[in-house]
Amino acid sequence: MEKRDTEFFVREMLQNLGYYHPTHSDIEIPIFEEQKSTKNKINQLLSTSSKSGSNKKGFPEFICSKHNSDIILVIECKKDVSYLKSSNTSNQKNIKNYAVDGALWYGAFLQSDFNVFAIGVSGTTKENLEIESYFLPKKEKEKKFFGNSILKFIDYEKFLKKEELIESIDENKLKKTATELNNLMRDEFKLSEEEKPLLISSIFIALKDANFKVTFRKIVNSLGLAALIDSTVSQTILNSDIKQNKKNALLSKYTFLRTNNRLNTKKEWDSNNITPTSAPLLYMVTKLYDECFKLIENNDTGLDVLGLFYSNFLKYTSSDGKGLGIVLTPKHITDLFCDLANDGRGLNPLEDIVFDPCAGTGGFLVSAMHDMINKAENNLDDIEDIKRNRIRGIESNGKMFALLSANMIVRGDGKSGIVYGDCFKEENILKVQTKEKPTVGFMNPPYSQKKDDETEYHFIENMLNVLEKNSTGIVIVPISKACSLQKQDVSFKKNILKKHTLQAVMKLNINLFGENASTHTCIMVFKAHNKHIKETSPVWLANWSDDGYEVLKHRGRVMVKDWNEIKNQWLKDYRVKKEIDGFSVNALLDENDEWIIDAHIETDYSNLTEKDFEKAIRDFFAFRLKNPSLFDDKE
Repeated sequence: MEKRDTEFFVREMLQNLGYYHPTHSDIEIPIFEEQKSTKNKINQLLSTSSKSGSNKKGFPEFICSKHNSDIILVIECKKDVSYLKSSNTSNQKNIKNYAVDGALWYGAFLQSDFNVFAIGVSGTTKENLEIESYFLPKKEKEKKFFGNSILKFIDYEKFLKKEELIESIDENKLKKTATELNNLMRDEFKLSEEEKPLLISSIFIALKDANFKVTFRKIVNSLGLAALIDSTVSQTILNSDIKQNKKNALLSKYTFLRTNNRLNTKKEWDSNNITPTSAPLLYMVTKLYDECFKLIENNDTGLDVLGLFYSNFLKYTSSDGKGLGIVLTPKHITDLFCDLANDGRGLNPLEDIVFDPCAGTGGFLVSAMHDMINKAENNLDDIEDIKRNRIRGIESNGKMFALLSANMIVRGDGKSGIVYGDCFKEENILKVQTKEKPTVGFMNPPYSQKKDDETEYHFIENMLNVLEKNSTGIVIVPISKACSLQKQDVSFKKNILKKHTLQAVMKLNINLFGENASTHTCIMVFKAHNKHIKETSPVWLANWSDDGYEVLKHRGRVMVKDWNEIKNQWLKDYRVKKEIDGFSVNALLDENDEWIIDAHIETDYSNLTEKDFEKAIRDFFAFRLKNPSLFDDKE
């Protein structure tokens, strides 16, 4: 693992993102300068900015700017990762020693004339690099957390134009928060794995209440705060417009708020010393409010925050987490589903009704609601209609249903379309078909169920049957289900194609669900209630393995390329079903064919090496171990 100065990695990162040295002839290209500036205005504003406080000139490690733009990036670097940011960034003593503190210091001098993005970077290897950035709005005296990455200059421009940012919220920061709170709930409250996410969801629901938000900091002990959370959650659920049986199911999940002895301690805390050990519950509520709740309250993100917390908690269980019933679909994929709807035209906020029969914590539904609300362009009537009428889901697991309902409550309704029960039961199907049938179906069904009548194929067929005629149904399933030619699977596929058209299958990244995930997946797109005719229904097959994310040690899957750029190209190809050598092809398929691109393109072997062969053998045996049913000799 090669160690270098932090500045080396920042310099490399900036160059890869399209920043150039000032010597570049094109004045429209963003530039970066090191410990100096060729711009008079910047020099003037930094003329008294020395970090020593001497009123002499000072410069950050990097300044990024563009001709005739009021956007400035200020970057400070520290080798030691522990010196990324201090606990008190306003303390003059910390400005010299901490990267973020120093960046904010210089940013404050520039804020009068520029929109400043103050960025701190620490670490000496690519794997352990830590980044934290803040937005300092022009002519204002405030700062806003802005994620854990450096972006292309155009993305900062888009942000200021109120356009969508490449990363609206940083998942790595949330994962760190989830890890911290998981440890706190384990050590301080001794909560079960089921209770941990429910405590998080109860706090989110309580924070939705205006009275709770102004009251919780005044509570003097854990007993009082737990009681306030409990009463607020209960009242919120009882006052909601959902049916009584759903209210009872929800309320039963939160009884631990009253029965957990460690939550209900009378020991008073010092309001001037709120730490994870001195006041753990108040610390939790405050942290969740400051770092998470504000982002989802006003639909500022389509990320399933509760789902992210829950899936992160699973990593710390004694089992592998699969038995607890959730595989969180990454946000960039749930967003992609929204764009794929209606032949790649995306969701229509005035017409579409989105349905997920295996809703889990609500990842697909949250993305769909966020997408349609953004398209509603602040029309309050349309937004209310989206929340109340255009989001529908079914969830059979009690704790999942509680988290799903909390997700919807926090985002301002949407809960009235959520059904608690079995998605195969007619009574539940009729509930989601109330007034109008859903026009779009999204689903990540349970994988490898033991029941013969609950395979992935059965979930797919069931979802498509619920939809309106000519609707889009999109699922993410194991590639093994696309490849399988076993008699039973061929029969299942035939049943689907009797009523519904297979339109496209896209192979995804093998590490989509993490480096240690056992399932390689693909996306399937169907048109509901249109019989599939092989001769006249070409299926577009594509290789969407390179989504711009890579697995980095200790950081999980991290975006290393511009995902928006990749996605936009995918969608362009998808809309016209473009054929690209080695990448995509249109094929005539039925149940007797493999529904995956690898089986329908010619492979170029000319560039293969011995190492490639060895890797293929290793991958094959790994795949065989993970999918033994595909290699069963019994017919």
